[in-house]
Amino acid sequence: MNMTPKFNVSFERLNPEQREAVECLDGPLLVIAGPGTGKTQLLSLRAANILAKCDVAPHNILCLTYTEAGAEAMRKRLIELIGRDAYGIEVSTFHGFASSIRSRFPEYFMRPSTDTLVTSLHQQEIFDRLLKSLPFGSPLGGGSPDMPAQNIGKMIGFVSKIKRSGLDYDTLGAIAQQNIDAAAWLTEHSELLTLACERASAALAERFEEEVERVCAMAPTALTRPIDCPAGTYVPYILELRDTVRRTELIDEKGKSSGYTKVRDQFFGGSNSQGRTFKIAEQSERLKAACDVARRYQSELNQHHLYDYDDMIGDFVNAVEHNDALRQILQDTYSYIQVDEFQDTNGAQMRIIELLCDGVGAPNIMAVGDDDQAIMRFQGATIECANQFAAEFSPRSIVLKTNYRSTPAIVELGQAIARQIEYRLDASSNKSIEAFKPQGDQVSFSENVYTGKAEEYAAVAASIRQRIDAGYLDDCEDPDEGIAVISAKHAALRSLIPFLVKENVPFSYRERQNLFASERMQTTLALLRCVTALARGQKGLASSYLPQIICATELGGNHPSSVAFALNAKREHRGDWMAAMHESDNVRVKELYDGLMQWAAEASTSPVRPLLFRIVERSLGYYQNCKEQNPLGAAEFNAGIRALLTFAEGEMGDARRMGRALRLPDIVDKLDAAQKFGVSIDASIDLGTPGAVRLTSAHSSKGLEFDCVYLLDADDSTWHKGAGGMSLYPSNLLIREEKDDDDARRLLFVAITRAKRHLELYRAGGSALQELTGLIDSCEVSAEADQLSIAIETEWRDNYVLDTPELRALLDPHTDVKFLSATALNNFATYEPGCANSLHFPEKQIVRLPTAPTIQTEFGTIIHAMFEEIVNRMEADGETAIETIEAEYRQQISWLDFAPEDVHRYSERFERICRAFVPWLVEHVHGYRCVTEANMQCLTTEGTPLFGFLDLLLVDDAAKTVQIVDYKTGFGKEVPAGYHRQLKFYKLLVEASPEFYGYTVTSMGDYYVEPDKTTGELRPPFATTANADDIAELEQLIDAVWSRIEHGAWDTGAFEQSDAHELAIEEQKSCRKKADKAEIVQRAYEHWLVENPGM
Repeated sequence: MNMTPKFNVSFERLNPEQREAVECLDGPLLVIAGPGTGKTQLLSLRAANILAKCDVAPHNILCLTYTEAGAEAMRKRLIELIGRDAYGIEVSTFHGFASSIRSRFPEYFMRPSTDTLVTSLHQQEIFDRLLKSLPFGSPLGGGSPDMPAQNIGKMIGFVSKIKRSGLDYDTLGAIAQQNIDAAAWLTEHSELLTLACERASAALAERFEEEVERVCAMAPTALTRPIDCPAGTYVPYILELRDTVRRTELIDEKGKSSGYTKVRDQFFGGSNSQGRTFKIAEQSERLKAACDVARRYQSELNQHHLYDYDDMIGDFVNAVEHNDALRQILQDTYSYIQVDEFQDTNGAQMRIIELLCDGVGAPNIMAVGDDDQAIMRFQGATIECANQFAAEFSPRSIVLKTNYRSTPAIVELGQAIARQIEYRLDASSNKSIEAFKPQGDQVSFSENVYTGKAEEYAAVAASIRQRIDAGYLDDCEDPDEGIAVISAKHAALRSLIPFLVKENVPFSYRERQNLFASERMQTTLALLRCVTALARGQKGLASSYLPQIICATELGGNHPSSVAFALNAKREHRGDWMAAMHESDNVRVKELYDGLMQWAAEASTSPVRPLLFRIVERSLGYYQNCKEQNPLGAAEFNAGIRALLTFAEGEMGDARRMGRALRLPDIVDKLDAAQKFGVSIDASIDLGTPGAVRLTSAHSSKGLEFDCVYLLDADDSTWHKGAGGMSLYPSNLLIREEKDDDDARRLLFVAITRAKRHLELYRAGGSALQELTGLIDSCEVSAEADQLSIAIETEWRDNYVLDTPELRALLDPHTDVKFLSATALNNFATYEPGCANSLHFPEKQIVRLPTAPTIQTEFGTIIHAMFEEIVNRMEADGETAIETIEAEYRQQISWLDFAPEDVHRYSERFERICRAFVPWLVEHVHGYRCVTEANMQCLTTEGTPLFGFLDLLLVDDAAKTVQIVDYKTGFGKEVPAGYHRQLKFYKLLVEASPEFYGYTVTSMGDYYVEPDKTTGELRPPFATTANADDIAELEQLIDAVWSRIEHGAWDTGAFEQSDAHELAIEEQKSCRKKADKAEIVQRAYEHWLVENPGM
């Protein structure tokens, strides 16, 4: 085969290790290729060399890559080396290869070719239904009505990761059961739980270590022998416990037991006072439940002839495993196989490689990768596949040791980070990368530390501007690869953009943003939802979107006019925003109202796309006009509209099932479902001009290189932040999603090694990256005043904040606030950093934007009404048919206008309340005069008007006593701090009211009406007491708050500059508990309010 001149030139330039790999054509080969070592060139040259020296055709070579971008780069390089014959070489991703084989050999696949790929939305709906069908108290159904929704995304990720890992649910179930059995055996045969309850000390750590060694040595084989599964899947729990203790320094050189404490908290739940448990037992119960749901999910897919994305590889594996003929065809076809980015391979992909080589004595397969760049574990990848490759094929190993990209200083910094990675491949043990380039002008590195993000981003933008002005890009071989800003998260890059715009720095930015997260699309989504609600006659729901529409800048809104409209709607129309728009004298508002009404009239009959364009016409014009001043905003909006149209067009295929054409309300329903289930509707944003600064995340920077790299937010917490929330994976399952320190080190290594000549590190506060300690200098920088001048984008709700004297002057405290309720008092008097509660009191308590109906609120209203009727009927005739009342309200629950599956779950909650709380209520109201939903008003001694509704008063007229019962329908385990103040407020309200003059409140409590999910028993009520001094102190606080409300003195920020605040902060230092610290500041804040009433 004829090679291009470029092939000969490139071949001659190979270093000894590269040449060895390119000329090693037969048998298995493993190449460890660090950053900048010429990996892509090597893959392409070797493929070309195979064609030149071996008796094979181009179609006999298979090149598998991790991404489409990698496949495209290899194709381009092959074309340069061998010309048009390169098109015959199959270069593909694993998924693309599996799909190709399925289309070419459908007769070998069990799944019919007519089966369809399940959409993301349908997948979410399936899991939503399955999770909501779980019984109350299930590890995944939970004790909260929101828990199933929270677990949908976790289950989708779980199923995907398990399929990619090559595991099956039976194996996982066996692992989970082994874990549960191990925890039970350790509980019975060891003193570990007892020891874990004792106060940590060096002596205890030694006893703990001895007990671990003793009990693990005597553990039965069934608990220490691994379940048969792919390599790198898990470690038996007892061995994990033993090995963790062995490799942890339980007692440091100072005699402190911090290492022991870390191990204890890793393996044991509970507390010293309430007892300890083995965490693995609960974790494994969740895993078993997840496997059960996953099996039902797969069964439903099969039943409806659907498959998901990961089934494409699974189907390939099944077809080849069960059809020797197909396996022979593939092995005969692909004589040579090359796998790129092998460190990112998962278990299912590794199985493809095994099947292609099955039965071949010394398969001609080369795997190329770098374990130090294994940054895709969160997608199911595992570097254990490389060890598995080495064990199965005994390949020849070659380590590429020359970096052609970076200067020696950057290479050495990268190597210093890589050496800190704890888990590395055996083949990498002698990997020591050296730079080919001579030393550059940057031989050391320093981080620039600023006090805040704004200062950091302003400094980065200014530094880039200075480089460009000094002609830096002129010295770059490719200006498009001149300067890059790399961050761990996209959010930081987006925050940087306004600062780049201010400095007139051209930038290139590419991101796939979720339509629902796009700030520029929120007004459009509100318009569509409002129109749909109006078309369906749901006025309350439609009104909840009006605040966002009224204040929208793209629709002509602004801050002062939004506040003025909101106050007018409250005063003149009792909060009816729709009526206020209809009768408004403001031309803009009236036009908006007319437009909404016209679009609503057309929504059910007009074609979707023309109507959608009419709705967004004004917004399109606005963003077109501001394109130069706000390029990102315009790009976001345009991308969002394209994504919205694509989504609508894709869902229109559902017309066949519905038997009619889809209209706007149908599309909005599907949008709502997608948002509810977390389905991302991707809007691709691509900004940039030639020679622009590239903004990229660390993950996306893989495979790229730049002359100068700015590392943004290079602080330890940003790069080491792990996944939060409940995991579906036990701690000993190695494919779990939690990010560990090695993941952070690999990602940092990738980011830093993108730099060719210069590397700049910036952070705002925090602490330096632990991997860079001792490797770089630190320079704290004071920000210039003008660096803080860029305005931060505001949420639409900020348009209703009364944050200027002119806006606050629009309020009339005497007419807009007539009474002080317990809720209003708590909202004003509860301290938050920045004194935000009082500052935002006007918009939360006075302006009061309309909100959408929620099932939680309507459920609570129905429950309160049922209790009221039960008590009132008993009060009237002494007895009543409880079942009849329950049946009436049970029907009301079934009529709730929400999703059927949500109504079902709230119906279950209703039944639990009927079983547990109603009998308690019936028993405890006997012998009292009962006052339900008591509407109470009174004045404090200083004349502050108080108001409140009390759920139930149990009155003993003979003794002149009152007991206060306040119903709570929530699940919260922690009692909010404001409950104390609320109950004292109720006591004051009752005792100062004309109705109960001379009566004494003897008890007051919050009663939780739903039973505990595990015991089925009612929780004890939260009760509090208050003496005369407590009530007098509360009155002082009430009068002070009312004085501030009357005088419009919302800003209490002076507290944080006061001696009282300083003393409270000092007192906090002696406390360990977060709640105690909060109580200290709260108490100081209340005293300060009393002493500073704002008059």
